[in-house]
Amino acid sequence: MGSILQAQGIEPGNTFFFEGDEQVTIDGELSIHGTGSEDSFNGGWYDVPGRWDGRFSLPLSGCLDYKKPLGRTGGYRFSWRMLLV
Repeated sequence: MGSILQAQGIEPGNTFFFEGDEQVTIDGELSIHGTGSEDSFNGGWYDVPGRWDGRFSLPLSGCLDYKKPLGRTGGYRFSWRMLLV
């Protein structure tokens, strides 16, 4: 199982939308309430120079794009549990 977030904010220079808590609902019940979208994609401290300055790919997660002047970012992450099946 995997998830992807690619988003562009309405205010140039800000990616505050990446700070929101991710929530997953299954069959009408909240099953996951995380600590922030950036953490969900292994991108904590993404705004620090040298962290998410551009695209990169790791086996289970990566940065699709990060353009702070445009207020754009994105990430992907696969669950390691799917590899055990």
